Amino acid sequence: VGGKITSNRLDGIKGTHGNGLSVYSYSSDVVIERNNLTMCGSPITYEYSSNLTFRNNFVDCKYGQVDQWGGVYGPIYWLNNTLVNSDRNASSAQNHFALNVRPAINGSSAHIYGNILDGIGGWGNYPLEQSNVYRGLNIWLGTNSGYSGIRMTNGETMNTNYTQVFVSHVGEDYRPLLSGTAYNMVTNLSGYGYTDDVVGYVRPRWNVGAYEYQSGGGASTYQGFSFGSGVRLIGP
Repeated sequence: VGGKITSNRLDGIKGTHGNGLSVYSYSSDVVIERNNLTMCGSPITYEYSSNLTFRNNFVDCKYGQVDQWGGVYGPIYWLNNTLVNSDRNASSAQNHFALNVRPAINGSSAHIYGNILDGIGGWGNYPLEQSNVYRGLNIWLGTNSGYSGIRMTNGETMNTNYTQVFVSHVGEDYRPLLSGTAYNMVTNLSGYGYTDDVVGYVRPRWNVGAYEYQSGGGASTYQGFSFGSGVRLIGP
């Protein structure tokens, strides 16, 4: 109860149960923030827990999506995260997404605000969404999918070209591109108890995603942790 998982750098955790971070066994009131996960089979999984907040995390979803399993008793918050590079982002298949959400057993919805992500998957009652940038509209986000809940709404947008979102998607520099899609979309989430980004900078603009726009500088570590993989962190 009341725990925090913060400032971890996890890479290359693969296999059938290659979980990067897991929140299980009736945890509650847990904040998961400022983590960097790459090349993980299941980068983040959670179940049988309540009142979880995921904020300011960077997740490379190339080898697997973020999964919510059973027994979750809401609310669950996804705030200012960057979840990219999923190979599950085509518009024609049900399993193409970076974040999988399910209804909580008390019927409450997930809150997904201010993120950059390849897509959402799920079923049952659907999440509350606001000011997210999607790479594409998978079957749950499509307008003619036959699914009743997930739709782009509340200032959300789509951009299939990440070169218009990040400084360098190919170079793995995931800062918001000046005047790009993520730079121009802002949503102030300070009411949820934080004001900074993944590297601890106070957010003057409240860009969507884990990284607040900063001009110049650059660093590869944060509080002693090496982020690596080309992810450029902004320094003074």
